[in-house]
Amino acid sequence: MMRQFSLCLTLSLMVFLAACSTKRADTVYNSGFLDPALYSQMETNTDDDTRALRLYKSDHAQKPAYMKRFTKVLVNPIVVYLDDDRLEDVGRKNAKVIADQFYDKLRSELSKDLTLVASPGPDVLVMTAAITDLEKPNPTMNAISTVVPLASVTTSAYTYFSDKPSYQGQVAVEATMMDGGTGEILAAAQDRRLGGKGIGEKTLNSWHDLEKALTFWAEATRRSVCELQARSACVTPKIP
Repeated sequence: MMRQFSLCLTLSLMVFLAACSTKRADTVYNSGFLDPALYSQMETNTDDDTRALRLYKSDHAQKPAYMKRFTKVLVNPIVVYLDDDRLEDVGRKNAKVIADQFYDKLRSELSKDLTLVASPGPDVLVMTAAITDLEKPNPTMNAISTVVPLASVTTSAYTYFSDKPSYQGQVAVEATMMDGGTGEILAAAQDRRLGGKGIGEKTLNSWHDLEKALTFWAEATRRSVCELQARSACVTPKIP
């Protein structure tokens, strides 16, 4: 049975620091967070490291004339979706900080082009995402998410409760982009990032590695919306 914990947004955040590099994994596993039908419709991208490993775009998403109607965006509370053992390793307080941070970064990036709103509508893109550790998912999952007021102030400092992740630093994300008027899923993505500090490095060694992955995904989401709307000067995210 699912257990979901809703937590208020933390106001104490940690300043981004320079971090070791990360790299995209060669595989990603279905966590069950998304609709099962979406997984089967995703295509694998092996060429462009600045894009998610697996991607789905609906027919409407491939028509810029349709996508240009969206001038606003609703970012749903971010979920950290982990099995019991992983959640225990990461810690609930750290999981909350991770969710807060990704939410904050997504809103910051998307607000550069779209108006942030609190409810869906025909001109609103609805973004939903889960941060997942998918190495050995169990049927019993926990969902920890932020509950954030629309007017919350974007800040630049996050506080973790340990010096480094106690889990084996693989971090993955599953996300959807939905038409706020019709409920249609326009796009979906899966990606997983590993440490890239040196040859053979397979883990994220610090929270800063994780921050780099979250920053990358936020920038990549902004670039995706820009391209779907056929706008000029879309910014390619920096590979962390």
